[in-house]
Amino acid sequence: MLPPLQHWSGGSGDFRLTRSSRIVVDRDRSSALTADARTFAADLAVLGADRLPVVRGDSPRAGDIFLTAGAGAGEGYRLDVTAKSVTVSGAGPAGTFYGEQSLAQILKVSRDHASVPVGSSVEQPAQQERGLMIDTARSYWSVDSIKQLIRQLAWMKLNTLHWHITDSEFFRLDLPGHPGLAAAKSYSPADVRAVQDYAARYHVGILPEFDIPAHATSMTNHRPELRWDCPSMNSIISAGRVDPGFTVDITKPANVAWLDGLVKEVSALFDSPVIHLGGDETPQPALQASCPELVDHAAAKGYQKTEDVFLAYENHLDDVLAAQGKRMQIWGWWPQVGGSGSVTVNKDIRIQAWLGDEDTFIKQGYDVVVSNEHSRLYVVPSYARGPPTATTSPTTTRSTAPTPSAAPTRCAAWRWPSGATAPTPCPRRTRCPICAARCRSSPPPPGAAPGSAAISTTRCTPTGSAAHPASPRPPTPARARSAAARSAPTGR
Repeated sequence: MLPPLQHWSGGSGDFRLTRSSRIVVDRDRSSALTADARTFAADLAVLGADRLPVVRGDSPRAGDIFLTAGAGAGEGYRLDVTAKSVTVSGAGPAGTFYGEQSLAQILKVSRDHASVPVGSSVEQPAQQERGLMIDTARSYWSVDSIKQLIRQLAWMKLNTLHWHITDSEFFRLDLPGHPGLAAAKSYSPADVRAVQDYAARYHVGILPEFDIPAHATSMTNHRPELRWDCPSMNSIISAGRVDPGFTVDITKPANVAWLDGLVKEVSALFDSPVIHLGGDETPQPALQASCPELVDHAAAKGYQKTEDVFLAYENHLDDVLAAQGKRMQIWGWWPQVGGSGSVTVNKDIRIQAWLGDEDTFIKQGYDVVVSNEHSRLYVVPSYARGPPTATTSPTTTRSTAPTPSAAPTRCAAWRWPSGATAPTPCPRRTRCPICAARCRSSPPPPGAAPGSAAISTTRCTPTGSAAHPASPRPPTPARARSAAARSAPTGR
């Protein structure tokens, strides 16, 4: 499933790539476009087209693809196809990149991977932020699987990967100075760097989520002093769902200071200007009211409600991130626990609404990320709690996007027999044993009988290798300002 061109105006005839075709980068914009152009050339080769040279120039020759961009950061683009050449003009480098994706998709479905119908299209994304969330806290994804997903997101012109890295079950960041905190299968700073560098190559931003003060059992198991002394705060949201240590006791200055240190360390690992700090699913008001230390702390601070203690903590975290040059994002939870009393959540905090109450936050003046769980934007895969040493990876499936890092090789089982002059029949329901591509008809090679069809030649490398990693089956991507899909036993 791919986003279609919205404003295509067709002409007559086709543009065709030839052996002399090139990818020509506008000389005046070469520093901003050349890296993407080389990635584009690699993509086309993986998809079955010839590997095109990338050169700098002022205009295209016959058979060339010309890439140019404005000086801004816009994601819109114009695609102009004539019988002689193709021009991709982006509002900015990202726009040119998305135009390249559209052109690659057209060439991918072309019978010979070399022709594009004459026409033009002007495209502009309807939403500034378009993304998907993965929960690697509960189910570990290999770095290669995350990279494959990033490539899939870019192929669908999505620009954000919301990376949920910590939760009650597992803390998946292996931070220096915190031995024993991270799960057996976790991400090192080098892994985080590798994911971000790969994502930048495909114009995908990484939005990390470090979930506090609730969803914190993995931290409180490591550091028991983070827990509340009162039994009522051991519940997950409501009475009867007990998980000791699910929520950190933020009335203790030592706990706040320890979490502040983690926030700063996590923030320093990521390039993203926005850091997600959870903030959801604290216990209901009746449970809060049954906790003497929470009630006493709220009274000492002059708050009207115990929930104000948690909202004041969100504002504190906002200040911590602001000092790091970052903006904060949290889940919009406080209306579910009676709302605020004397404390108002800072308006510069981005609110991610997943309970269908996005209008509530919009009316209050917040910048809202819509991830409504009652819509098609929110997909919760099946979930099962694993042991502390779990190494679960997502179910693998074959991605439709190219794997540009692969050195293309031919699947031997799908080649024409040596010296064949007649077609090899395409066996029914046959899949390539290496890349799992379905057998399909394709034009015969030179010397084959006229009008014959044969098994297609598929380019791939063995699944699970560094070049062609096992690709995850991601939740259905969403098209809101940002989409979040989450696996959650606690309601989110």
